[in-house]
Amino acid sequence: MSKPALGEVELQQIRRAARGAGPEPVGEAATDARPYVQPGRRKKVQIAVFFEKPVRKQLHQLCVDHETSVQQLMREAINDLFAKYRLPEIAE
Repeated sequence: MSKPALGEVELQQIRRAARGAGPEPVGEAATDARPYVQPGRRKKVQIAVFFEKPVRKQLHQLCVDHETSVQQLMREAINDLFAKYRLPEIAE
């Protein structure tokens, strides 16, 4: 059996993308149906919010000033919010 021409391969990828399927997995990923998740993010969900750009800039400046991460500052802020409303401080 001969290999498909380069144009055919590209056409197959375009059709697969149009169906919502990503590129064909390679190596170990080809046998594992679940996507890779960083160990620190397992059993966690993302919470997204939208603010104006100056808010982000100020938040990142806090990170620099206090040598910490956005993740850690948000954890502190969320636990402070929970404490204000007399809820358990469970953000880890």
